[in-house]
Amino acid sequence: MEQKYIRELVLNELKEKAVAEQCDAEYLVKIFNHHMFNHEILGVPYFEHVIKVYKLIAPAAKQTEDYLKLVPYIATIFDMVISLLIVIDDILDQSEMRSGKLCWHKIVGVEAAANDSHIMMGCVFYLLKKHFSHLDCYTNLLELVHESLFTISLGQHFDDKMSREDFDNFTEKNYKIMIRNKTSYSLYFSLGALMYLAGYSNPETHKKAKEFFFELGYMFQVQNDFWDCYEHMNLSSKSNTDIVEGKLTWLAVQCLKIATVNQKELFFQHYGKKMEESEVKIKELYDQLNMQKLSKRSDGLTSGQNQQHRE
Repeated sequence: MEQKYIRELVLNELKEKAVAEQCDAEYLVKIFNHHMFNHEILGVPYFEHVIKVYKLIAPAAKQTEDYLKLVPYIATIFDMVISLLIVIDDILDQSEMRSGKLCWHKIVGVEAAANDSHIMMGCVFYLLKKHFSHLDCYTNLLELVHESLFTISLGQHFDDKMSREDFDNFTEKNYKIMIRNKTSYSLYFSLGALMYLAGYSNPETHKKAKEFFFELGYMFQVQNDFWDCYEHMNLSSKSNTDIVEGKLTWLAVQCLKIATVNQKELFFQHYGKKMEESEVKIKELYDQLNMQKLSKRSDGLTSGQNQQHRE
């Protein structure tokens, strides 16, 4: 099932539901056209990766035509959940751009964008019920969506809270808490859903998957933090704002670990200040501490940990 086809299929289903409820179907389409069905990994549509992963992990009995037709809906539901969380994330971070486009709240306003995130959430549960309620995995999928929304939202709150806390809280421990609840759980969510559809419901199996994605999430977040500082966009295609927003990042944590007293004083004076001069000062400090080299070394260590985990 091609991405273009599933896009039209899902949008038509949601439009029919909106019309039945006498709601604005065209606005619903506008929401999803802005947020969804445009994600790629290494130049390949996200949907294609999801289908390939399912075929790799599912037993033959779960690879019938009926099951394979459901896999794109898993991808769609994941896309919706992440999209609605992104809407809230961008509001909290007061972001301007995402994936080369204005953030949704910059187009429709903060109040409307917050409500639209709930509209997307309603669509998630509508599609789950319509396409999966006849399966044994339905309850597990429902619980996974609820748990993911809860956990990732807590992670987002922790991320936002840390940007307003004393710098004493910029520790490796708190950084890992944020990653586990936000980045890593986002990565686990789609695979967890595919595992349930494929018949793998053993809690121990899912626990191991979460542990693996914590390591992967750590590596991803370190790279994301690095790109946010040294590139125009980070890995999430979000405009780089970590320094001016005072975010808890890997770079900030490592800086405070190795900086001298005077360097720490400069950090405290300029980090989280919404001034171009302060952002430049922090980047100069990172350069003095050779953070780019340290970041590459951390990537290597994390990759080694992942290899040990697989073995």
